[in-house]
Amino acid sequence: MKIRIGIFYILTIALGSLYAQEPNNNIQYIAKVSKENDNELLERIKYLNLWVAKHIKYDESLDYNKIIGSELKYKTPEELQEQLDKLDIKLANYTIIQEKAVCHGYAALLKTLINEIGAQARIITGYAHTDPTKIGDSVHPNHAWIEFKYNNSWNFIDPTWSAGYRDVFTGKYIYEFQPIYFMMNHRRWKLTHFPTDEDKKILVNSPVFYKKYFEADLHIPDDIEGTLEAGTIYYLKVDGLEDGNTLYFQNGGLSGRLERLNKRYTIPKLRKGTFSLFYQNEIVISFRVK
Repeated sequence: MKIRIGIFYILTIALGSLYAQEPNNNIQYIAKVSKENDNELLERIKYLNLWVAKHIKYDESLDYNKIIGSELKYKTPEELQEQLDKLDIKLANYTIIQEKAVCHGYAALLKTLINEIGAQARIITGYAHTDPTKIGDSVHPNHAWIEFKYNNSWNFIDPTWSAGYRDVFTGKYIYEFQPIYFMMNHRRWKLTHFPTDEDKKILVNSPVFYKKYFEADLHIPDDIEGTLEAGTIYYLKVDGLEDGNTLYFQNGGLSGRLERLNKRYTIPKLRKGTFSLFYQNEIVISFRVK
């Protein structure tokens, strides 16, 4: 049986340069330092996530498929997993040498570091829900993150999003550590991360939730759809707003303050495009208007 893998690994010549690394720039050393920082397992994993966020730069120009492509041959799921684990280690070493990555490089490095300290971790591929213009469409997987096991339960980390974020309006990548993407509540996590196989499309019809939504601990009904109809008036319940604060909106060139009555906000007749809500001068939610 053959499978074409969109996971990436390093050229042999680059692997050879591992032996020329400084001692503070390899998997084993960083794992050792995490123990010196704090011997408790969860604190060590927090340290490793912070280390990756602070030392690896996001670089969209990377194309691991062009570095090398691979066709894996296997007979059993166990053989496949063994080969994938080896590729993850190679990608982790490549990332730590180059000090730059995209999502799968971040995930492979953090997974390998967590494995190195004796904990279980695995890479999850899927769709990161960040583009309101694609709400309601079938989309391809575009992201990777990890799960790690602690106290007999699996927990999420997104090392790429922990490292920073892309400004919605300027498109510029902002390097700013985001601790909210470490062990986020599973119910909240699933608002932005949709796991699926690498070769499968997925239909996502929910709003786009931005980091401020989670930082401010805002809540809207779980069953709300991300697609709204133009020309329609809606009423939206939002919990978690601090006293004296309200929501503002942008839609089709219009902007303003939403009227509130008993925790429900009146959304005016919508124009086609994107409808976004703002709280404390930061974007929190976006919908697609058709």
